Amino acid sequence: MGRLPAVAGTDASGGARPFYSGNRPLSSIRDAPAKHSGNVARSREKRQTKTAEFRAFLDEVVKDGGHLERLSTAGSARLVPAAMNTLRRDLRERGPILKLSLADRRAGADARRVYRVEEKDMVEFYSVSYSVDSRIDDIDLFSEY
Repeated sequence: MGRLPAVAGTDASGGARPFYSGNRPLSSIRDAPAKHSGNVARSREKRQTKTAEFRAFLDEVVKDGGHLERLSTAGSARLVPAAMNTLRRDLRERGPILKLSLADRRAGADARRVYRVEEKDMVEFYSVSYSVDSRIDDIDLFSEY
């Protein structure tokens, strides 16, 4: 038997013919993601958790809270105290964060996430690099007026 076309139609007796892709019906391909949806859900949950952790980090910085446990050793050396004081001052001046969302991410040895932070008068992008133990190594800030 040859390959069936990748379109639905009717056969000679007028019955419906399923979609085919190569040798497998598309219905079996379409159902495949459901078998692995647990992995997708866990990945989405992990992204949401990491984003929520960064939001909590910014909230702690504003309140003079314990942000040091979220920083790696390199992050502490790079960001404390000068950069953290500047970040605290800027966050207080701009007012509350209205919305924080994940704009981009890169995994691997150079793990970096870009967060989009909406405030009353501007949008800022925080490019955050993470250590292998998921602590903050560095933060770069880009503003959009």
